[in-house]
Amino acid sequence: MDTQSLNTPLKIWVKEDFRLPNFRPNPLLMHLTPPDTNPELLYWNKLRDILPSLVEVCQFKDLEEAGSLVVTPNHYKDYIDARNFAAVREFNKQVLASGRRLVTFTLGREYKPLPGEIVFGQSTYRSQEDKSVPIPAWLYDLGDQVTPIKKPTIPTVGFVGHTEYPGRLNSVMRYVPIPDALVHQLACSSTFNQNVTMGIRRVIARLVRKRTMKALRQATNLKSNLIERTMDFFMLPPAVKQRMREEFIQSIQDHAYTVCMRGDNNDNHQMFEVMSARRIPIIIDTNQRFPELGNQMKWEDVCVIVPYAELHRIGEIVQAFHDKMSEEDFAEACRKSRQAYDTLMPHNFITRIVEDIKKFAG
Repeated sequence: MDTQSLNTPLKIWVKEDFRLPNFRPNPLLMHLTPPDTNPELLYWNKLRDILPSLVEVCQFKDLEEAGSLVVTPNHYKDYIDARNFAAVREFNKQVLASGRRLVTFTLGREYKPLPGEIVFGQSTYRSQEDKSVPIPAWLYDLGDQVTPIKKPTIPTVGFVGHTEYPGRLNSVMRYVPIPDALVHQLACSSTFNQNVTMGIRRVIARLVRKRTMKALRQATNLKSNLIERTMDFFMLPPAVKQRMREEFIQSIQDHAYTVCMRGDNNDNHQMFEVMSARRIPIIIDTNQRFPELGNQMKWEDVCVIVPYAELHRIGEIVQAFHDKMSEEDFAEACRKSRQAYDTLMPHNFITRIVEDIKKFAG
């Protein structure tokens, strides 16, 4: 691909009746929606400003009208929620059968790609079977709500989140002993997670989170404050969500480290919010592939990574990370955490994605 084509806007084709009016489109189409006004979401407007120079969106009704690169306009999760995923999936098969290239964004849901489909997803795995390109789990930017913190003498660790999941299956399975080695195997498997129901994945999520809470409480060298929720945050009344949200942000403010782990999918929104707040995530690693940071940055420089199989060593691993830093080094690690978040913000990350799609599309 020559230099001129790299500087030319990416021409994408979207089926106009597949655009969902009450859902956010995928990031390549954000400039077709009104600007955000929520203070925690204003960062999306930077992407809206530059998208017209990055992509040219063409709409079509019938596949014969489409060009060589078709993009599914909304996320996979949104089509499930809108109850029309089957129709979209069937059409996408037709797109690939026609010899066109297809790009899909999944949001935070497990997804089994079609052969030849270019998938950008938040729930990813380090396995040969998973060909998805990992993207950040964008939610809120907490940069202005959390102030800097000095390196504590003892590592301070916070967690606010639900560790119980609704559903009849989870209610029954909490009384069934499951070997931790099996939980590890299932939590880290793309093949398993992409082929089972949400209810089964929520059983795995509860086991992962409960095991993590237990390991943290057993780590006597850490000063932990763990607030476990029993209800799904997004299903709660607005006043309750507001209170819980404030407690979550206060927990990040009060602690040098925040524990972040998978839920019913192999992704975690909290990790990116913690980074936005200039704090250091403790990532419970269940074989997830993370987005490329760029600028030769490494994830190991901005977070503590604890393999799930080594949860029993979480105190030791966090302590080793903490002890190797002076107060100045700790401040720099917090700064780098925010710097890494900045490289992952939509206006920076999507610019890189567009160039990747051009290479994929040939």
